[in-house]
Amino acid sequence: MKPTKNGQIAKFHSPLPNEDPDQLYVILDIHEDVERPRAKIQALNTNLPFPPISTVLLEDLMLESVSINDLNGLVVKIITPDGSIIIGKVLDAKDEAVDLNMDLNNKFVQTNLSLKVIDKDDAQAGSDLASLVVSAEYMEGSDRAASSQGHQVLTEAMIGRNTMLALDCKSCHKTDEKSVGPAYTAVAKKYEKTADADKYLVEKIIKGGGGVWGEVAMPAHPTLKEGDARQIVTWIRSLAGSKAEGKSLPPTGTVNPTLNKPVMDRGMLYLSASYTDKGGTNIKPLTGDAVVVLRNNKMAFGSVKTMTGGYSKFNLNGMALLLVPKSNGSFVIDEIDLTDVNGITLNAGWREPPTHGFAFEIKLDDANGKVLGQINMPAGGAKGSETKPAGASLKTKIEPVTDGKKHKLFITSKPLDPKEESTVALQSLQLNQ
Repeated sequence: MKPTKNGQIAKFHSPLPNEDPDQLYVILDIHEDVERPRAKIQALNTNLPFPPISTVLLEDLMLESVSINDLNGLVVKIITPDGSIIIGKVLDAKDEAVDLNMDLNNKFVQTNLSLKVIDKDDAQAGSDLASLVVSAEYMEGSDRAASSQGHQVLTEAMIGRNTMLALDCKSCHKTDEKSVGPAYTAVAKKYEKTADADKYLVEKIIKGGGGVWGEVAMPAHPTLKEGDARQIVTWIRSLAGSKAEGKSLPPTGTVNPTLNKPVMDRGMLYLSASYTDKGGTNIKPLTGDAVVVLRNNKMAFGSVKTMTGGYSKFNLNGMALLLVPKSNGSFVIDEIDLTDVNGITLNAGWREPPTHGFAFEIKLDDANGKVLGQINMPAGGAKGSETKPAGASLKTKIEPVTDGKKHKLFITSKPLDPKEESTVALQSLQLNQ
């Protein structure tokens, strides 16, 4: 039985060789308005700061009879693009939660960030933020495969730190002071430039031994998994202050939306936070994470999925354009926060200017929604060429939307005369204050 609505849990009924047959996915969005319906899915896990999201054919999925409430405590596996397997546990929504609350009143200029940590097993979690990792990345597009690994490294370090605190390590080691054994900072400095330090230290933690820091032998931890030991080593080595690992941002403050980089048309600011709890005696710490994405107010049309009346999408030099039909048509832009948006600009291009022109209408959510604004594209204009098209920026004021929710923009168009001859392409849409 195939999934029918968002929020359902599914598996691939015929997994590819590189896919875990037991992997569970949550349905984020279903697109029935295409010849072969598709679904946007996200792999269920808690250990990856950025769970993979994919669009697949709906017919390739089968509904899994698991309710949301039954997912708590469920162990799921993720196979990453490099072939490694990560195992995580689904947590209760309020077990280890990180809420990102942003003041977007000045979102076109700066972003004010405020984070809240909730841990029902630790009432002091919100005041002890040593295990909170906050990072920001500004990059082009939504494919983060080539993005910095800094947040992942810092999160691994926090998991390692709290795993160490749940074991007997603290009986013999302190972070900055020599105790029965060496300080962790001393270990980090000693092996900072050693090529195989990770492998050596992981084996040392698991197998124990002596002779390096004195006569007292380090006890073995034979039941400790190699992955957990590696996380401890990641934390220890982070104490050497490697620039590659970076530092966490504070839990409150202000960030420049482009992180002082040049503005990119498809630029997106990713704000990420991870919190690792303290675990317990021989209980591995758990991590919760959250990501908020702020995109450029100038948007291309690569994410447009719903089109009617002859609208079509094509790529030109890596940019997704929409061809305006010479009949009535419409397209939809999903998930738009219109807070503080008072105007919209449609950027259009052509080789031959419109002979009669087009009329555009912008509605809220659907075809029967509130009309926010109207734009007329008049006839005439400069003539372009195949290598250098001409065009125009069409602006309109819109009715304010103040409910703070995300909406759809339902945009309709019609030629001002059925005899329209010109082929016009929409290049981007811009939200204006």
